[in-house]
Amino acid sequence: MYEGRAYDLEERTIRFAKAVLDYAKVYPHRGSEHLLMQLTRAATSVAANYMEACVAESLKDFRHKCCLSAKEAKESWFWLRMTVPAGDAKGKALTMEALELTKIFAATKRTCDQRALTKS
Repeated sequence: MYEGRAYDLEERTIRFAKAVLDYAKVYPHRGSEHLLMQLTRAATSVAANYMEACVAESLKDFRHKCCLSAKEAKESWFWLRMTVPAGDAKGKALTMEALELTKIFAATKRTCDQRALTKS
């Protein structure tokens, strides 16, 4: 899903949020409006929390914002699992991206924890 030349997590989270918003616009609602609202809130929160992490006041603040991004990415993954019909390639790609973002932010948290330990 990510097609950037250089690795840019900020751009990647924005692309994910926009892709989910686009997906929600064309998804056949059929009584699942609440699920789609939850999905779009979580997906846009991944990017919003990462934007805040990029201007964090400390390592602890950065770690906290990345943890929030991880939680929102995991929640996005859940809502995508609940809404994406079998055989939907675009939905499957979004689901995989949500899982990858979850893993990236979890790894970032671990790195922050390691750095905090080495400083103490």
